[in-house]
Amino acid sequence: MDVLYRYLSYSEFLDIVKFKRLCLKYPGNWPDRLEMFFLKNFDSNESTNDLFLKYKAVHCGYTDTQVYNDLQILSALLVKCRCQCWTHKEDDIHLWENRQVRIGIQIETLDEMKEQADGRILYHYDVNYVGEISNDLIINTFELNGRRLCNLVKTKKSIFNYEDEHRLILCPKDSSFKVSASGLTYSEKLRNHFCGLLEEFIPNDCYIHFDSKKICDVKINPYSKDCFCRIVESDCSNNEIPYSGKSCLIG
Repeated sequence: MDVLYRYLSYSEFLDIVKFKRLCLKYPGNWPDRLEMFFLKNFDSNESTNDLFLKYKAVHCGYTDTQVYNDLQILSALLVKCRCQCWTHKEDDIHLWENRQVRIGIQIETLDEMKEQADGRILYHYDVNYVGEISNDLIINTFELNGRRLCNLVKTKKSIFNYEDEHRLILCPKDSSFKVSASGLTYSEKLRNHFCGLLEEFIPNDCYIHFDSKKICDVKINPYSKDCFCRIVESDCSNNEIPYSGKSCLIG
């Protein structure tokens, strides 16, 4: 049985059980500065200009306007994207840090959820770990015409490969946007465009329906107190979810 796991807070666990949903987040708000590296290009005119020039160099024959249009579309797709992190690791001390509960589901469950995506496209992939994340990598892994957005979203620096991550990705229906941007240079226009996208789409969390009875196992943090064990066990019993108790990693 191929099982995926998610380490989470108790409040998130209750939200899943009570409201039958999964919460996917805008990856640009994740604390890891190397996540969604493309979005960091809009931190300064220099980094935006570097992205612009490298994209143009790879796409020989493109005019400045074509490059600008492509990067507008790509940034809109990424701002509208929402993600959630899972792992193949069943019980790992590093992943327990600051997390109280671990749930497990069969990987086929994510395939079954695609109908709940409300017209958007739901993917799930193992994360691709690379030695270095750069604009060169971004440009060479993104296919605009094929909308291979997931190549960007599932890439992570290899120092995190201990996480053995599997990522759930909800992609937008389209790349449309209303915002228009002004500026003296294309780089300045792109930065203003990106700020406008954030205001237009307000990157809040996104929820998709999830049957909590699809959870095949619940385990809790190895440092949990007995009273918390009883609470989670009761939650699982009341919702017909298998419960395997406290992690034994620390004896």
